[in-house]
Parts: sequence; C-alpha cells; structure tokens
Amino acid sequence: MRTDELIKALAADAGTRQPAPSRALGLALVAGVALAGIVFAILLGPRDDIGTAIGTWRFEFKLVVTTLLFVTTIPVLVRLARPDASLGNAILPLAIAPLLLVAGIIVELMVTPPQAWVAHTVGHNWRDCLTIIPLLALTPLAAVMIALRSGAPASPMLSGALAGVVAGAISATYYATLCTDDSPLFVATWYTIAIIGLALAGAIAGRTALKW
Repeated sequence: MRTDELIKALAADAGTRQPAPSRALGLALVAGVALAGIVFAILLGPRDDIGTAIGTWRFEFKLVVTTLLFVTTIPVLVRLARPDASLGNAILPLAIAPLLLVAGIIVELMVTPPQAWVAHTVGHNWRDCLTIIPLLALTPLAAVMIALRSGAPASPMLSGALAGVVAGAISATYYATLCTDDSPLFVATWYTIAIIGLALAGAIAGRTALKW
C-alpha cells in the first residue's frame, strides 16, 4: 500500500472510531447503577427499619465498605480497558475496602462476646445474600462487559474479573440496605463470597468476550 493510501485509511478509521473506553465505561456504570436500582426498588426495596438502622455504626459501616469497593475499582478498570495498560501502583487503592473491613472485624470482635461471634458470622440472611447480590449484579456486569468490548483490554480475564467486582459492589450496596445482618463478620463472609463468585464469572466471560 502506498503511503498516501495508508494515511487515508488511518484517517477513515479515526472517523469511525468507537467512543473512548473511559467514556463507554462511564456510561455503562451509570446505566448499570440506575438499572440495578430500578430492579431493586421494584422487586425488593430497603428493610422496614431502615430509619433506625441508619443511626447504627454497623449499618453505615457496611455501606461505606461496599461503596469504597465500587469507587476504588473503577480507575483500575478504566486503565485496564486500554491495550497498553500498566497497573503499577494504580492497583493499590483496591486494598482500601478490604483493609477497612478487617478493621471493622477487629472492632466487632472487641465489642461482641466471643460466644456470639459464630451467630454474627452466620447471620439469618446468608442464603439471600448469596442469591440477591449475584442476580442484582447481572445488569451492571453486562453493561460493563459491553463497554469493555469498545476498547482492547490489556488482560481480558483480569478486566472481566474487575467487572464482576464492580458489579458486585453495586449490587451489594443496594442489598446492604435490605439485609438485616449488619455485622462486619457477616459482611466479610457472605458479601465477600458473593463478590468473589462474580469476579470468577467475570474472568471466565472476559477470557472469551474481551479477547482481541
């Protein structure tokens, strides 16, 4: 191909280029949060005593943890959406939510009698937790995966896994307003299992759907 023909081809390609991955992801996240919220409001809704629960540290703490997980995962996901991504120290913020949860567990163990530790860990709603969080995450997960396809993720599996984490964080935040088990021990066990499951599902899907 002659040089002038190559230039014309590149110019034509630039004119039909898809939206930047960061913009596509931003739109997908807004859509995912909105759609998951609509589904949650229609089918589930918050717990009956939410007015009282808001004033307790355990309830507020679990919302902070899930929200932080959502917020800190987004920049890493945006960076991974590019083929030349180099994470470096950019992945460090992902440790904030888990470390905060560990701190909450320590406080819980200090203020709760040892004989109640198992009860606080098992709780009453672990089946709902393992069901509702993954199901509510399906819409945001699909939206984020579609957005990632507009780019060329440096690591399809890792990008898919983080898509699962961010979708899980969205659904876990909504579910936290419904769940009456507020103990950090419960959150650390069952919320974590649900989100890890979504991360694994996202990684498996990403290996195929995000391959380029």
